Amino acid sequence: MMNRLTRATALMALMAAGATQAASDTATITITGTVLSNTCTIDSSSAVQNITLGAISDRDIKGKGTTGGKKDVVIKLTNCGAGTSGVVVRASGTPDADDALAFANARVQESGGATGVGVYFFQTDGTTKFVPAGTITQTSSLIPSVDNTLTYKASFVGTKDAVTAGDFSTVVNMTFDYQ
Repeated sequence: MMNRLTRATALMALMAAGATQAASDTATITITGTVLSNTCTIDSSSAVQNITLGAISDRDIKGKGTTGGKKDVVIKLTNCGAGTSGVVVRASGTPDADDALAFANARVQESGGATGVGVYFFQTDGTTKFVPAGTITQTSSLIPSVDNTLTYKASFVGTKDAVTAGDFSTVVNMTFDYQ
């Protein structure tokens, strides 16, 4: 009886070992990449900003396309590497329902939000607009091995002929791809 039990145990052990070996495979993964010296770091004071355009009268925005309250948005890039030459910048966010070039007010009228108004976000030239869809980019030259500053602008814009007073808030997401 003991001999049969020993044989059965040995047979089960051999079957288990064979099953393990039949199911094993090997793979070799080679991972490659490049370490670049062409990037910068967005300064912590620039990474998250609250820009106040201030108060503007609903009478000052005289219909669709009228702008007002333009302010600078400064992005400081630090620790730029020796290989830094430029950066491609993209801005994106929620578009206004009435003007696809304007960033929408996240504050709804029911909670005291202004209506008929959005925000234009301008490239460093102060006139060319980024669009909330993120389809427009700007390439800016950077100086290697030094800190660089990029100054954008934001302003209110009428998105309808009639503007109602209230609070305004929007978010502009920026992406920096270094060259």
